[in-house]
Amino acid sequence: MLDVASVRRTELDTTDPDMARQWIADAYTEVAPRLSGDLADFRMRVTSLVTDRFRIDDLVHTMRGETDTAPYQSLVVHRVRSGCSRTAMGSRSTTCRAGDISLMDPCRAGTSAWDPIDLESVALDLRGVQVVGAELSGLPADRVRFGLCEPLDGALRSYWARTVDHVRYHVLVDEQVVASPLVRAEAFRQLATAALAAFPNSALDALHDPLGPPPGNGDPATVRRAIEFMDANAHREIDITQIAAAARIGPRGLQHAFRRHRGQSPLEYLRMVRMDAAHRDLQDADPTRGDTVGAIVAKWGFANPGRFAVDYRRVHGRSPSDTLRR
Repeated sequence: MLDVASVRRTELDTTDPDMARQWIADAYTEVAPRLSGDLADFRMRVTSLVTDRFRIDDLVHTMRGETDTAPYQSLVVHRVRSGCSRTAMGSRSTTCRAGDISLMDPCRAGTSAWDPIDLESVALDLRGVQVVGAELSGLPADRVRFGLCEPLDGALRSYWARTVDHVRYHVLVDEQVVASPLVRAEAFRQLATAALAAFPNSALDALHDPLGPPPGNGDPATVRRAIEFMDANAHREIDITQIAAAARIGPRGLQHAFRRHRGQSPLEYLRMVRMDAAHRDLQDADPTRGDTVGAIVAKWGFANPGRFAVDYRRVHGRSPSDTLRR
């Protein structure tokens, strides 16, 4: 069974505007909707997938309306399937029609208006996205910032949509796989990375700034401290910021030190550690007790058993299922 404390699938179908307002407040932020038309025509339907780090909602709202919104305090991306929405936050505004995507400013109040609308809404833990942005750019996490915006171009709009679809329809459909905290962490990381790549933000600016600060210097002792931390904590959800802190260096400096001394990134090393751990578990497993390759590799954060099998064969010269049957 799924860890229901970490993953929930829910549905709401209501004709009560007050219930709809409360759902939006609980899921996203405080709102004060002003609806246009006969309230007898009101209906809101929502299908939700909620994890410990992000949520994905499909929402249909049947009436025209507008509202003031408090700051979301999470990173929220809307993809409109039909209808139209208009949002203003500070000096910025967006209008989204079918096929358009917009990202909300997580820290600013605003106003929104909409026609009858069908949309997908993705909300990511803001601090988690900032940590990934810090890892990629070298900025301090609290300086990774977004404003109200749309994707940088059409290709990146498609990249965001494909990433969400992959997480929804390929990663989070297998209960055995999604029960793994490491798999959910990897799914979150995929979404966070896509948001950082697709939408304007300060981490992306830092990566493209030729006058930005160079990476710090790392020495073998720094790398050894990072390796010791990853070896001891590979079973946990850890990120580059935590690894760098354990190594007593900044994320960019750690990346540079690993490339210089080991020819790989810290997260590539962590993946190897987890693959080795999965290999040991496969050797110790007993298929007659119900042990499976899928359950073992999911335990170590590998959401795609097929991709794992390819990498595993390259390293160990046999398939994971062959090791399990030995």
